[in-house]
Formats: sequence, structure tokens, C-alpha cells
Amino acid sequence: MSLSEGTLLDNRYRVIRPLGEGGFGAAYLVEDHRLGRQCVAKASVLHDTAHREQFEQEGRMLAALSHPNLPAVYDYFYEGGHPYLIMQYIEGTTLDRLKEGRSVPFEVDQVLRWANDLLDALSYLHNQQPPIIHRDVKPSNVCITPTGKAVLLDFGIARRLDESRTHTGARAHSTHYSPIEQYPAEAMGSYSLLKEYLEGLKAANVHTGPYSDVYSLGATLYFALTLLEPPDACLRWLGEVPRPVHELNPDVPQFLIEAVDRALVVDPRQRCQTAAELRQLLQPLTPGAPPPRLRRRQPRDLPSGNVVALEHEMIYIGGGEFLLGSDDPSLKEACRPRHWVAVGPFCIARFPVTNADYQRFIDDNPDYPVPFSAMRFAQRHNWDQRSRTCPRGREDHPVVLVTWADALAYCRWLSQVSGYRCRLPTEAEWEKAAAWDAAAGRSRRYPWGDKFDETRCNVDAHGALRLDTTPVGRFGERGRSPFGLSDCAGNVWEWTGSLYWPYPYSANDGREEQQAQGQRTVRGGAYDRGPETALCAWREGVDPELRAANIGFRVACDAG
Repeated sequence: MSLSEGTLLDNRYRVIRPLGEGGFGAAYLVEDHRLGRQCVAKASVLHDTAHREQFEQEGRMLAALSHPNLPAVYDYFYEGGHPYLIMQYIEGTTLDRLKEGRSVPFEVDQVLRWANDLLDALSYLHNQQPPIIHRDVKPSNVCITPTGKAVLLDFGIARRLDESRTHTGARAHSTHYSPIEQYPAEAMGSYSLLKEYLEGLKAANVHTGPYSDVYSLGATLYFALTLLEPPDACLRWLGEVPRPVHELNPDVPQFLIEAVDRALVVDPRQRCQTAAELRQLLQPLTPGAPPPRLRRRQPRDLPSGNVVALEHEMIYIGGGEFLLGSDDPSLKEACRPRHWVAVGPFCIARFPVTNADYQRFIDDNPDYPVPFSAMRFAQRHNWDQRSRTCPRGREDHPVVLVTWADALAYCRWLSQVSGYRCRLPTEAEWEKAAAWDAAAGRSRRYPWGDKFDETRCNVDAHGALRLDTTPVGRFGERGRSPFGLSDCAGNVWEWTGSLYWPYPYSANDGREEQQAQGQRTVRGGAYDRGPETALCAWREGVDPELRAANIGFRVACDAG
């Protein structure tokens, strides 16, 4: 099954591009013409025209679900003989893609947070009446959002668990991640003993249940902790043994190793049975105990491609010359003239630092002050000074009320816990990442192109004073730069490492010295400023000690 760009589904959803394809179907990014939003169309090949009524019942069932770690299901229909689900588009990167470029497993505290997010989602599904079994938990179906939240994707083979039936839907499995009870006995061929075992499970009325999703989650956690896929469940029954977690990742504590082992028991009758039971195994700390500090890592080699620093997705940008600034006479003198500048290779975060990101820094540095200002304009952005927590409900908003020194402190800490040489970007690096279209050999006026579009950024386009930040990545691909960065126009100004000195720019004239005195350059505009400041060439100078409700930052790192 393959749909071309521009295909119109159900006379409403226009295909933008494919997102992925697997054994059970394909997913496409589509635009809903009626509501003007981007969605995901999931087309399933697991269908039978005789079961159309069952699909419609399942579509209504999925559309009734609502949970922050599950995508919303908006619509369902048949077209061209295939059933389609229309689902919420979740901004982020799937766990299997986050592995790309990594040489070491994900940090334990990250994996535990993701596990709790996924267990929340599975508990919600399993507590429906009757329970809903996802049946396809795996790294490619786990999306990590810009704030580090794990969202469980793809309901293509999810089914209600109706105990009055002996079959719970189409038989489907994913190699390495599906439990043994999802495999059909008739597919075992010459493996007579395995076939006999599977037939015995069926005779004992052991079909897919909550314990099936527990196995798949355990396999996904094994992948995150080791960067290896566990052996397939059938091969494990035949005697193949997974490599021990502690041999592959000595940072994993014993309680987590035991929890993963309990989830990965092959026999479903002996396995950890519920999401709640697995969650209990993942809660070893006594109430009120402070979280363990993140492990400090040895410096890594300079990256030569995209990497992930803690939970920051870092985009690699090669070195070379580009055009910095503008020759537009309507812009202030500080933005002129346009001139060629050379920068070396670097990596820069796709998204600004969020409150959730900064919370990890605060938790790991218990004596560091939280973002706070006594000014009236700062109230909705202030952190709680007693609990040392960010404003509730704003975890995915960019952190603000941080000084230039706070941003540097965060970068130093991120260097320690990630091993990469993290820092603030120079303003030349920032503008190249935001504006330079290498294929065209020119800079864009705005990250997306040369014409302003208020639907692509959070700025005050009409003097209406949108006095608030928005979650990072809110505008999706519509507002991205040529290199794929989000939020380079509007939302919040971003600190750079550079002094606010006149052009022409030179990295060697002292403007990049951290100890030098003077205003530092901020880039990108803000929610309470007009379209002019969202121009990629616009720059402002700010006192480095200022705590403003419209200034945040994103991180960069050295690359080779």
C-alpha cells in the first residue's frame, strides 16, 4: 500500500508525506482541510470486508479515549478497501530513531521517566471496560516529544479484550517485541514442540491480555537500556538467551534489571501480569527520598552527525560560509550589512530548552536558584521556590526568567551529564541554523521562507498582545527552518554566546569571550513582539543579568 503526495482521502484529508510503513499498514502525515490541522492517517492491511462493522466499532472505541500519553483518534473510515484511522500528529521522534548516532544506551533516569509515561498509558487502556490491549508496543511506536514525554503510538492492531470470545482480533506480531502468545501455532512449521506449546496455551484459554503489553514494554525497555533488540520470544522459548542487561550497561540498577526480567518472562502465566505490578517494581525509592543525581560522563568524541544530548535532539550542521545579516534598509543598522561569514561544524538543538528540561537541571543541582522574578509580568512564569518545580501545565513551554549566566550554567551541566561539549550557540551559528538554505545558496527572511505567515509562529501579529508562550514545536513542520529547527521565529528570544557588537561579524574579534562585559545578543523575536523581530536577521542586545518573561535559550555543542 502506497499513497502519493496530494492524494485526497475521504474527500477531506490530503496526504503530505509518508511517515512509515510496516507489516500491518502504513502511516501518512495528512492535512485536514475541514479543520486546518495536521493529522496522521493510519492505513491498515489487516482487514476483511466481512468485518467492516467490527472495524467501525473499534474506531468508535478508540475515538472515545483521552489520555496525555496517547494520541487522540479523530476519525475512521474505509476507502479503497482499506480501513483508515485519523489520529493526532505528535511532534517528536520515535525511540528507534533516537538511537541513531548514539554509541551508549539512554540514561537510566530517562528510561524510567519514559517507562512511567508508557505505564500510565497502558494502565488507562487496560482499565477500560472491557480492557483494550495495544498489542504492538515497540520503539518505533514510542514517540519522545520535545519535552521528553513518551507517547504510545499506533492503534493499528489494538483490540478490546472480550473474555466471551476465544479470538481477540487479527493475529499480528512484531519480531523481537511481541510476546509468544501473539504467535499463531500454525505458523511454527517444523517446530513441533513450539507448536504444541502454543496450542497448549490456546487450550488453556491463554490469549493476549494486559500481560502481553507488559512483555512488549519490557522488550522496549531492554532496547532503551542496551541499544540491542532482545531475541524473538519464540527463539527464546527454543533456548536463545538475551545478553544480560548489566553486561551491556553497568549503570542500570539491580531493581530495574529485575523489573525488565520479570516483564520478559516468556510464559505469560509466569510473567509480570499487569502494568500496575510492573510500576511497583520500578518504584524502589522510599517516599520523600531525593532522586539520585545524574551520572557524570567522560567527554565523548566530537559528533559528525545528529546526536541526542540527554533528551535534546541535536541537529548537525556542517561548516562553511553563509550570508549573515540583511541589506534591507528598513531594518535597523545593527542588522546590516549582509556579509559572508564562515563557521565550523556544530550541532544545535531542534527545540529551545523547556521547563521540563530545566527541571532536570534544577533537580540535579539542589542549591541552584529556580527561575523567579518579583515583577508582576513574571507571575505566570515563576517557579515555586519551596517545591522547586516549574509552573504546572507549562512543562512543554520554553523556560524563561533565566539570565545569560543561568543559560551558561545549564550548558556546563549538560556537558557533564551528556559527555558532549555543550554551550550557547554563537549568533552566527544561530542565524545559519535558522535561515541558511544550503540547497538554494541563500538565506531565508523567515525560517520557512520569505513571506511572513502568522500561522507559523507565535508573535504579536496584530497588536493584540498574545501575552503568553506556547509549547515548543506547536507549529510543527510549518514553522521549521531549512535544517529542521523549530521555534526560531517568535515564542521567546534566545540567548546566544555573542556580545551585541556591530557588524561585520568576526568570531575572533573578542565578541565570543565569556568573560567580556556588555550586552549579549538575543535572537528570534518573542510572543509579545511584532513580525519584524521574527526575521532571521533581526538581533537585539540585552543586559546579561536580566530575567525576562520572554527570553529563553537553546543549546549547541561542538562538532567535528
